[in-house]
Amino acid sequence: MKGFNWLLMFLIAAFLITGTFFACGTSGDDDDTGTPPADDDTGADDDSAADDDTVVDDDTGTGDDDTSDDDSGAAGTISGTATDFKTDNPIPGAWVEAINDETGLSFDPQIKLQADQDGKVTLTGIPVTETSVGIKVSTSGYKDTYQFHFAVGATNEKFLGISQFLINVISGLLGITLDPNKISAAGAVYWGNEFDKNPVGCSEVTFAPPAPADSVHYFTHSELLGDLPTKDRDIGTPGDPQNGEGTNPLNGYFVAINVDPVAYTISANADSHISTSLLPTVPADSVAISDVYFDKGTYPTNPTGSWCTE
Repeated sequence: MKGFNWLLMFLIAAFLITGTFFACGTSGDDDDTGTPPADDDTGADDDSAADDDTVVDDDTGTGDDDTSDDDSGAAGTISGTATDFKTDNPIPGAWVEAINDETGLSFDPQIKLQADQDGKVTLTGIPVTETSVGIKVSTSGYKDTYQFHFAVGATNEKFLGISQFLINVISGLLGITLDPNKISAAGAVYWGNEFDKNPVGCSEVTFAPPAPADSVHYFTHSELLGDLPTKDRDIGTPGDPQNGEGTNPLNGYFVAINVDPVAYTISANADSHISTSLLPTVPADSVAISDVYFDKGTYPTNPTGSWCTE
C-alpha cells in the first residue's frame, strides 16, 4: 500500500486483530468480505463465521442467512444489544435512546433506557407516526454514537458504540487531530438493503453542504488487520474516481473526520450512478453513522464499475 504507515499499523495490530476494525451498518447483519473458515452461508457476499445461523431464515434475500436481525417485534418498539464497534462485545449498562430519524433530536418524552448486563435493551413508546428511528448509544469511555435509519419494530439489532480509543486510532492512522467542536461522520455504500447488502466499490462519497476538502477517506482491507482507514484511496480527480480510489469493493466503508455538526445529504457516485442518504444533525464531539444504499429494485446489478478492482 503506497504511503501507508506500516509502523503504526503493527503497533496497533494487537488491538485490531481481535475483530473487524470498522463495520458500518444499521443492523446486525453478517454480510462481510473476509475469508474466515467454517462459513455456512453460500451467498456471494457473506462469509462470516461469527453469526451464521442454522435455523430457518425469514429473509430470502441473496447473501442473508441471519435470523437475528430481520424479524419484526411489537409496533412502536425496537430492541437490540449495545455493542462495541470494534470487538463486537456487548456494552453492559450503556444508555440507549431512540431519536427522530429526520431531525436527530430526542422524542418528547425521551425514549431512553439503560441496557442490562448483557447489553440488551428494548425501547417502547415510539410514536405510531414513525417508521424508522435513529439510535444513540452513550456510556463512559465511548463517544456518543448515533446510527440512523433503523426500522421501527426491528428486533435483535446491534446498537453500536465507538470507543474514544478507537476514534483516536482512526484519527492517528489518518494523521488528523480531532477537533472537539466537530463530528466524525461514517458509513458504507451498499447495493441492496440493510438485510441483504453488498459493498459498492470505487464510489465517491460527497457531503452537502460540502465537507472540508480532503476530509472524506476510505478503507483498505487486510486479511491480517481487517479494514483500515487510509488516504491511499482518496479521490485524485474529484467527480471522476479511478480504479483503486473511493470505496473499497471489499467493504464499501467511508469516514469523514472533523466535519461540522450540521445535517448532511450524503451522496455516493458509483460509475456515474448516484444514491443518497440523510445524516441528521448531531452534537459536536460525537460520531454519526448513515449508510448509502443502491436499491436492487432500481439497480438490478451492483453499480460498481466493471473497471473497479481492490
